Amino acid sequence: MRRSPMEWLAADATMRRVRLTSDARLAFGLLLLSVAALGTFLFVGFRPLRSRALRSPAAEPPPIAPLAGTTFGDATDAIGLSGWRHELQHGVRSILDAVAPGIGLLDLDQDSDLDLVLLTGSAAPTGVAILLNQLVPSGKAHFVDATAACGITWRGAAQGVCAGDIDADGDLDLFVTAIGGNLLLQSELNQEGELSFRDVTADAGVSGGRWHWLTTDALMPPTARPGGPPPSVPPEQELPEFSTGCTFGDMDADGDLDLYVANYVSYFEARWALYSADEADREERREPARYKPQIFESQDDRLYLNEGDGTSDDDLLFRDVSRAAGIDDDDGRGMGALFVRVDGDDYPDIYVANDTSDNVFFHNVKAEEGDRSGLRRRFADTTVEFGLNDPNSGMGIARGDADGDADLDLLTTNWRFQSASLFLFRREERVRDDGSRSLEPFFDERGDAAGLGGATSPFVGWGCLFFDYDNDGDEDIFIGNGFTSPRQSPLACSPEKPLLFQNLGAGRFADVTASAGNALLRTYSARGVVAGDVDQDGDLDLLLAQNHGPVVYLENRLPHDGRPSLTVAVRIGALRPPEVAPGAPPARAPIRGDATNALVVVDVGGKKLVRELVSGGSYLSQGPFEAHFGLGRLPRADELRVQWPTPRARKLPPEANVPAGRVAVETPLER
Repeated sequence: MRRSPMEWLAADATMRRVRLTSDARLAFGLLLLSVAALGTFLFVGFRPLRSRALRSPAAEPPPIAPLAGTTFGDATDAIGLSGWRHELQHGVRSILDAVAPGIGLLDLDQDSDLDLVLLTGSAAPTGVAILLNQLVPSGKAHFVDATAACGITWRGAAQGVCAGDIDADGDLDLFVTAIGGNLLLQSELNQEGELSFRDVTADAGVSGGRWHWLTTDALMPPTARPGGPPPSVPPEQELPEFSTGCTFGDMDADGDLDLYVANYVSYFEARWALYSADEADREERREPARYKPQIFESQDDRLYLNEGDGTSDDDLLFRDVSRAAGIDDDDGRGMGALFVRVDGDDYPDIYVANDTSDNVFFHNVKAEEGDRSGLRRRFADTTVEFGLNDPNSGMGIARGDADGDADLDLLTTNWRFQSASLFLFRREERVRDDGSRSLEPFFDERGDAAGLGGATSPFVGWGCLFFDYDNDGDEDIFIGNGFTSPRQSPLACSPEKPLLFQNLGAGRFADVTASAGNALLRTYSARGVVAGDVDQDGDLDLLLAQNHGPVVYLENRLPHDGRPSLTVAVRIGALRPPEVAPGAPPARAPIRGDATNALVVVDVGGKKLVRELVSGGSYLSQGPFEAHFGLGRLPRADELRVQWPTPRARKLPPEANVPAGRVAVETPLER
């Protein structure tokens, strides 16, 4: 007997629902009793599988107070951000509206202060806004609107942003993900420091793909298919590509940046309308079907290879090599994506956070001889081998050193009742096929043991950061939260409080949100979050982008009582003033290259501190290409060195006895 659409949806595995009948519950209870009885005969050497549903209170560290006087204050109006917000034309009516926006914080005009990229929503005059920081030369941090001066007129449903120097001219270009067509903005910073952008999306070939939906059987639900509608399908059945996370990285170490774009779901009303209105959702409460990603089919992610040589605008070209390069994540509803250097070679890998589907780790490997695609590198799905298999509803991704061992770990945020996942980097000895032994990298999930489980579980997590907010040398954690559908207001997602975790050392964290200022006790519809020293007072401030709400600037009010910091701005190929004749106007000379995925290493007080400069991350956001190091009570770092992301970068010797403050490190490419 054939199923009706309702029966088919109830049985669809993608719904990830397990219904226990009374007999099944009885059998399950007997099984638990059997396991408990058997457990009394087992030795401690057998480690049980971690459960997110059952938590031991003893596993959570006790709440502690942060460094005395360390608070975050809302200084949004004082810094010139009053009135800036993400605004949706019709409010939040479905999942199409609920997941944006990200935010960008980086030095766009190369005047040594941090500027803002805001994604302002479908109701705004432009979907992207550029706000330049006037700290240099005014001496006071204050943002002014430079969108029109930058030549930006694009309107659309922007979702996320990432940055990188795609044309190797020494300045930062922007990629903006969106629903129905992405945006690539090429920076045209001139010799006088005047900033403008040019829309090169069509020329570069990165606008995204087309989709359509159709009904193949009256007793089956409609399905989404790649490509535009065939002649037999009405044009109104065309679907937009729903792009979310993005990240630049040099996958083949050829000196130019490639692009990974995560795609989410194929949303159309004919699909969710079939879903039973009285179905309970993941938190056992009613929620409209149009907000549930698991009932919609996933869209394929895209990997674009940069094939331009940067010598002219005509050579700016990206090629979609997703399938040829082994990017196979058909079931993934992509949210966050990040190029990261995991195994220490020159070829960055990719980690993808998927919503209501398993996360994926793509390991960058050498392509086989005679590969018809012509690629020198490709990717292999080694998620399980590296211990990064996470079946939860992934949202944001952060990269940092959680346990102070000078190895870089990964943090992902998830939906409520799942808690955040913390993957600690490890190496273990393994035996190769030839009998030799080697130390192989892998990750060990320790979110609950680290103290994140109980605090993060009640919330829907989005943007996440590793950042040293108290300048003690350890990286702390900040997470922005917010529910995925309206509760009180019919047109806005329900807000939730953010979370601040202080690093206690050895991979343990304590929730200090309640002691870090009234601004952190408020609730926000947070999505993207970024950290940077906006006012250059030596500590890291926070910026939150809210869904259908105002941007928020949280100023770090760390007491200046002898806890200095070192901020390292890194570029391969900055626009540096060349030597000019006395009295001549200053000029800027381009030096090609980029610092994406550079590792910045500082030795201080017997500790080794490491930061990786990544494109993208947090949640649909871009942070500064700067490495911030708290120095504790010490006035200087013993040594500073940079591990460049490409073998073509000229190596610079380590710098010793670097005093606290700000320093720029840059090197040209070897030619």
